[in-house]
Formats: sequence, C-alpha cells, structure tokens
Amino acid sequence: MAQSRDELGKAAREQRQELTEAFKIFGESVVQRMMDVAGVQKGQLEAFSGQLTTFTKASGERLDSVRSESATGAKQLREEVVSMLKALSERLHRRWVNWQTLNGPNLRHSRLSLPLSPRLAVKA
Repeated sequence: MAQSRDELGKAAREQRQELTEAFKIFGESVVQRMMDVAGVQKGQLEAFSGQLTTFTKASGERLDSVRSESATGAKQLREEVVSMLKALSERLHRRWVNWQTLNGPNLRHSRLSLPLSPRLAVKA
C-alpha cells in the first residue's frame, strides 16, 4: 500500500506539472495572440490616422478655395450693382435735366398763375 500511495503521489505530482506546463504554454499563446492583434490594430489606426490627415488637409484646401471663389463672386456682384446704380443715377439725372429744360418755363409760368396755399407758394 505504501508503494501504491507513493506511486499515486508521484502520478499526481506529474499530472500537476503537466497541467502547470500546459497552462503556462496556453498563457504564453494567449499573450502572443493579444500582441499580434494589438500590432494589427496599431497598423490599422496608423493607416486611419493618415487617411484622416489627408482628408482634413483636402477639406481645408477645398474650403479655402470655396471661400476665395465666394469672395471673388461677391466682389464682382458688388461692382456690378455699384455700376448699375451709377448708370441708373446718371440716366435719371440726364432725364431730370432734360425734363427741366423742356418743361422749366411752363412750370414757372404755371406756378405763378396757380393759387397755392401760403405754405407751398414759391417766391419769384
């Protein structure tokens, strides 16, 4: 029996050592897999970071271009409006001067002959 007990103890010890070794190998394998996954993720994140940087730069350049085009368009529009208003003002002024030239004597005569209220009377 003592021999049997020793053999059982020895067998149990060997099984524990085998089990300990198996867990050690399993743990090392898990750690290695985790490091492999971390390396792949790092590569993916670096690639994404590069793409994001490129996208940000391109978006900024497009935005600057749109701003520039918008400012140029607004300036041209302002210049066109100012030009049109100036032309309209000059045309109205010419017509007013022409109208006064043609109708001025008649207006002076009619103002003098029409009875006006004292507030509206024009001094001759």
